[in-house]
Amino acid sequence: MHLATKVKDVVQRLIRSLLDPQAKGAADRWQALTAIAWGAWLLMPFASFALPTGIYDHLFLFGSETAWGLGALAAGSLALIASYNGPGLRLVVNVWMTLWWAFLALAVTVAVPPATLGVLLAMLALRQMTLTWDSCIEYRAERWTTSRTT
Repeated sequence: MHLATKVKDVVQRLIRSLLDPQAKGAADRWQALTAIAWGAWLLMPFASFALPTGIYDHLFLFGSETAWGLGALAAGSLALIASYNGPGLRLVVNVWMTLWWAFLALAVTVAVPPATLGVLLAMLALRQMTLTWDSCIEYRAERWTTSRTT
């Protein structure tokens, strides 16, 4: 098989795993892509944290816009990698991403209570919590199966 054919097959499998809602880990990948997209947006040359809305005031206390962008890219990339790996890494990363989205929701809501962004981030945190629960069950099932066969 030629290298071009192998690369094409890998790309097609990746696209299918991202777009197929029934694929294992598809929801994890979409949450990861959301973090990556937000991180990429923060690394754009606009000054989102400097907007007069005050939404990002509390986040700015913890780091610059570039630091948040790099952090979101790193967290999203790690979550994307974990979605293709075993349940142990997936569980740890899902717990981390739940805390990440919950912190962002809390920080935005405290800064500007009527901002709708706080609600959106809270919904991302809640969805991430369901993924954490799912990965916890998967991890325990794997541990139980492995311990029963040895």
